[in-house]
Amino acid sequence: MRLSGLFQNEQYLGMALLRLSLFLFLIAPLQAAETTMRFFAHPGGQVTIQGGHKPYDWDVRGRVIEGFLECGKDFPIKTGQALKAGKVQARLEGSIPVRSLRSSLGSLMDEFMYAEMNETNAPRILFRFSNWLLTTLPESKNAPYKFESRAELVLAGITNRLSIPLSVTPLPGNRLKVNGETFIKLADLGLEAAKPVSFFLKNGDEIKLTFEWFVGRKPPSFSGSQTNQ
Repeated sequence: MRLSGLFQNEQYLGMALLRLSLFLFLIAPLQAAETTMRFFAHPGGQVTIQGGHKPYDWDVRGRVIEGFLECGKDFPIKTGQALKAGKVQARLEGSIPVRSLRSSLGSLMDEFMYAEMNETNAPRILFRFSNWLLTTLPESKNAPYKFESRAELVLAGITNRLSIPLSVTPLPGNRLKVNGETFIKLADLGLEAAKPVSFFLKNGDEIKLTFEWFVGRKPPSFSGSQTNQ
């Protein structure tokens, strides 16, 4: 009888532990959701790609940046928010349709650019920013918070992993402005430096990529993320 009772107690304890484990497994996503916030892409941003010589002969611009920003409570979402320098919880992911980009040199250059960027097989520029490190706090009310981050940038179908400085400026209406700038060697994209872009232009050794992106706590009011311009 004692052995039978002991076996039943062990069975009961095992079932209780199983139920507790299942409960913790189910509430874990809820707890994570409570500690993170998501911001959605809003219109108004711009990405610029510059290349060539002098130092730049040509530039390409686009106004469609899709994606989201997820962050924790240690991320600046309000002006004057008191934070400490160091690692913060944040993740930014998105994409840019290649055919939303327009060259300052006209439609012929657009088609050349789409071909060089392998648009047929890689129709979007993809990006992911992680490992955010807050390095500089704002010196004034409207100054940005400055970060270092690790980025994965997929351009022309080729993934580049690099460090990119970012700045984040809280705006009215639960919105944020995110700015970034980096340089990419053409060789890292499988492209030839000094290759003619046209009869009178050549590539330099690298391109300059800059962007300004707006995100908000609520999705844009119109259907779809953004429209090509």
